[in-house]
Amino acid sequence: MEGEIAHQPVDIERPRLREHIAALHEAVIEAREDREYDSTRLRDAVAAVAVAARWERVPPERLIVLLKELTSTPAVRNVSYWWLKVLTDRFVRWGIEAYYGLEPDSP
Repeated sequence: MEGEIAHQPVDIERPRLREHIAALHEAVIEAREDREYDSTRLRDAVAAVAVAARWERVPPERLIVLLKELTSTPAVRNVSYWWLKVLTDRFVRWGIEAYYGLEPDSP
């Protein structure tokens, strides 16, 4: 069924993808400690995960699920609900922009 595709887990055992997810996790921890959720490092880490996902032929809808899951990890605990929603929205937007090779904030 079409709606089930996005709910299938992403195989993070793919080495390239796993490496970039680990780097994104570290960037999230750093952003939380610095309270800087719009940093270049964070944006670049999300972009690297998206590009690796495209390279590994992960469908874009699965990438979105993965990015949303990454914003619900213990790395973002103690973040207000508002910031969590902002961070999730940014991850998805940055991920889509990188996945499709769009310029940031382009129409």
